[in-house]
Amino acid sequence: MFKTETHCHTNAVSRCASQTPKQQIEAYIECGYSTVIITEHFSDSSFEHIEGDWKNKIDHFLSGYKKAKEAAKGRIEVLLGMELRNIYNANDYLVYGITEEFLYKYNNNDENFLEMTIETFSDIAHENDVLLFQAHPFRNYMTITDHNILDGIEVYNGCVRHMSRNDICEMWAKKYNLLRNSGSDAHHEDDWGRGGFITQQKITNNKQLVEEMKRKPQLIITAEGFLYK
Repeated sequence: MFKTETHCHTNAVSRCASQTPKQQIEAYIECGYSTVIITEHFSDSSFEHIEGDWKNKIDHFLSGYKKAKEAAKGRIEVLLGMELRNIYNANDYLVYGITEEFLYKYNNNDENFLEMTIETFSDIAHENDVLLFQAHPFRNYMTITDHNILDGIEVYNGCVRHMSRNDICEMWAKKYNLLRNSGSDAHHEDDWGRGGFITQQKITNNKQLVEEMKRKPQLIITAEGFLYK
């Protein structure tokens, strides 16, 4: 059985995180995970200090993932994801199955993810076999997104500093037959290993990740134990 973390930040990009890419990788190896998805914040705050064009901004966004991959040295799989927040509201979206090419292609002088509506982004994501989950949708200051443009929602968020109302998320996913996800939302030392899912096959690439998530993993990790499909 293999454990995958789906929601992890580093201080290389996510300014609200305290842990370096290396610290996150070493922690997840220690916690017995086989795969970790680096989901840095793709938001105004991540780029406000980055000068230059969108190539520079994407180079910066990828730096945490690349440093984590380097630190892993093949001991744990490191995949690229992101937590997107556009300029229109405080909602966060976890995005899975992206590539570096995908980020450079759709963020340039003509368009970028921050200025796209989530409806437009959803269309682009699905054209590229990318999955779109709303993260912790029932936290304060967030609004639930139309289920028709989502693949799923994060039904369990392990962060200890926010009231994510995971029980409501679980009921919402069932009501609208959405894919379910769990993540530690790891920013700091206390956050390690509080979420993710378990599969019989080790997740080694984004294509496999998307396939497994669509297949609906049977065991979803929580800090208290497991949620079943």
